[in-house]
Amino acid sequence: METPNRKIILCRPHGGLNDMLNRMHRCYFYAKTFKRDLYIDGQKSGFRDNLGNYFVHVVKRNKIKIIFDDFVPTKNISVFPTFLNNRLDFQTKIIGKGKVRELNSNQKIHFDFKKYDEDVIVYEVMGGGIWSFYAFKWLHFTEPVKTHINSIINNLKEYDAVHVRNTDIKTDYKTFFNRISPKIKRKLVLCTDSFECQQFAKSFFGNRLVIVSEIPDTKGESLHDNSNFSTYQQNLNVLTDLMILACSKRFFAMKPTQWKFWKFNSGFSRLAAMLHFRKDLVRKLLN
Repeated sequence: METPNRKIILCRPHGGLNDMLNRMHRCYFYAKTFKRDLYIDGQKSGFRDNLGNYFVHVVKRNKIKIIFDDFVPTKNISVFPTFLNNRLDFQTKIIGKGKVRELNSNQKIHFDFKKYDEDVIVYEVMGGGIWSFYAFKWLHFTEPVKTHINSIINNLKEYDAVHVRNTDIKTDYKTFFNRISPKIKRKLVLCTDSFECQQFAKSFFGNRLVIVSEIPDTKGESLHDNSNFSTYQQNLNVLTDLMILACSKRFFAMKPTQWKFWKFNSGFSRLAAMLHFRKDLVRKLLN
């Protein structure tokens, strides 16, 4: 791969879908502001795959060049953070609650979103936020992903949907199901990362429940951002679940039990809710 004519920002997002999109959009906004090309390497993300298998860039007037791949320089270039000069093959480790550090130096791979003169800026950070929603204004699904999602949603027709995250974050989904059950007037689609929750829902809701994808028994481990379960099909299921929630007639999501300043129990729920109220954007994504 040749070194581009323009300066670049190299984004290596971590975490689940909401975290990934949040970090990608921040880098996109930076690239647009300072006229850099954007490389997005998804191998460290929760998808652990080339994100070009799932997304395409919607070209805007600013004509930012986006490459879904790692950046491999062919000549000496300057890098920020400067301790990564001539070392873009670096390895990372996770410290504490989501702090990404370079393996050998233990330094953060981060920058302050101001203007830099270096040829390459590296951004490898974990964590979510509200910017994930805006990423869908410049990202669309690939045709295979779009075709798969549309086939599922068209087959479902009218339905309600519920999202439960119950692996790394534990929830009282049984009480939640009891509370929402009288409010469900249609078939119900459950989107969850928990095998245990899915099995309980089958017995609790009976023939009202529709299962789109079976969840593997992870023994309580997180389904997202897990090398044991990250496959193309599993990643496709995640995107399908997001659109199922967004396209539902009524969308139920649990309130947090651990992080009380959140309205939703996960960033994924919040992203789905934002899309649920923007059906015009959802139509653009799927059509």
